[in-house]
Amino acid sequence: MSNLGLFYTGNFLGKETAIGISQSSVFVSGATMTSTGATNIAINSLTPAGVLGVLFPILINDPLGGVGTGILNIFTYVIFTVFLVSLMVGKLPELFSLKISSKEIKYSTYSLISHPLLIVIPLGITLLIPSLMSTFVSPKPDQIT
Repeated sequence: MSNLGLFYTGNFLGKETAIGISQSSVFVSGATMTSTGATNIAINSLTPAGVLGVLFPILINDPLGGVGTGILNIFTYVIFTVFLVSLMVGKLPELFSLKISSKEIKYSTYSLISHPLLIVIPLGITLLIPSLMSTFVSPKPDQIT
């Protein structure tokens, strides 16, 4: 294409031109994972895989220890992982030489289920109201983030 005088440098619409597309994508993914709220790119202007990379940390509720309960989520995932792996191996569930009982599994389950029950399900019900959907410029998943 360069022989024809055409040079493709990428789509810079809605992206930070000073640092480039790849660095902007890394920044917005890291900002989403740590709940900072900062952005330097329009999420609508990313490819579908790029949007998935940005919105996936919201789905798993900030696994890198963001603001608030990030470390709690890390411990919850560790407790579940140790519990499931120890059951698959055939040993009693232990974490740091402490037995994992049904009480810890119940609390971990409540912690993981509380996010979808308190936030995602009411949001989905709200978005079923047609008058609210008409207020969005483009009804895409990133409009509700």
